[in-house]
Amino acid sequence: MKKVQFKSSYSQYLFLAPQLGILLIFLYWPIIQTFRDAFTMQDAFGFGSKFVWFDNFLFIFDDPAYFIAFKFTIIYSFVITLITGSIGLLLAVQANNVMHGKSTYKTLLIWPYAIAPAVVGVMANYFFSE
Repeated sequence: MKKVQFKSSYSQYLFLAPQLGILLIFLYWPIIQTFRDAFTMQDAFGFGSKFVWFDNFLFIFDDPAYFIAFKFTIIYSFVITLITGSIGLLLAVQANNVMHGKSTYKTLLIWPYAIAPAVVGVMANYFFSE
């Protein structure tokens, strides 16, 4: 069995450049901006900002509504994860145990996941076509 040899060239990086650029713009830049904004006080329209260090965090932890919202978020996340995971597990077990119409049942289960990207693709084609 032959080992595949890869050439080291810049063309490989040129193929990766658009994806890395999109990743940088849409993932890393907002994260960097969020950290920058967390340490500044801005006016309502974003025209001016003042560096305030940790004052924003101290303000949040002094607010009793923050702890109520945090508690609700944790409970909601736990309950929703438990419910949706249980329903998914039950449907998967049911799909595996169905004797007649097994492929139809599995198709109906996967249909919502398969149709959403197709609809997005059709809508994007409609919006971006001439």
